[in-house]
Amino acid sequence: MGEKPVGRLPSEVVSKALTAAQEWQFAQIPIDTSRNMQKEPPFTQTPTIPPGTILCNSDAAWDKNSESTGLGWIFTSP
Repeated sequence: MGEKPVGRLPSEVVSKALTAAQEWQFAQIPIDTSRNMQKEPPFTQTPTIPPGTILCNSDAAWDKNSESTGLGWIFTSP
């Protein structure tokens, strides 16, 4: 991650953050939205899932206070 603002005044931290944000903004490539606009979503049909397919939904969590994690999976067939 970035530098920790140890020993810096809040105004120095804000100034550095604004400068970094401006540098990032200027580095972005402009997108011509007039050519990229679509009138309807690119996928209008629900994809077909082959028979016998097993779906796996997963999730994870992190609790900073207790420094513990949790993982979960649910397996289903359509």
